[in-house]
Parts: sequence; C-alpha cells; structure tokens
Amino acid sequence: MGIFSLFTRSFAHGVHPAHHKGQTEDLAIQRVPFGKRYVMPLGQHIGAPAIAVVKRGQNVRRGELIAKPGGFIST
Repeated sequence: MGIFSLFTRSFAHGVHPAHHKGQTEDLAIQRVPFGKRYVMPLGQHIGAPAIAVVKRGQNVRRGELIAKPGGFIST
C-alpha cells in the first residue's frame, strides 16, 4: 500500500456533517458586510510571488486585476 492510497477514498460518498440544521433552518440567509480593509498576500508557499498592478492603499472594484503572475509557476 503506497502513501497516496491512504487518501484516495477519504470522501468516497461526499461529506455529511452532523445534522444540526434545526438550529438555523428557520433563519434567513444574511449577507456579511464588506470590511474596510483587506490584506491580500501576493507570495504564497510555492512559486514566484505575484506582482502587484495596483498601488498600496488604492481603491479597487470587484473584478479588477490586482496582481499578475511573477513567473511560470506563480501564486
């Protein structure tokens, strides 16, 4: 048995969390308000860090490009 065979069937038929739905089934879905500030790390654990295309503190809109790849393998 190889090391990866231990993980091949860890979610064989999906994930089934505990059945505590009764606590929230009658509550409406709520939107979480946007934060005033977000921190977006451009360097992760593997690959070249991304290159920012916006300036620090600049206001950005949804869907706006904030960084481009910094190499062939980039985060």
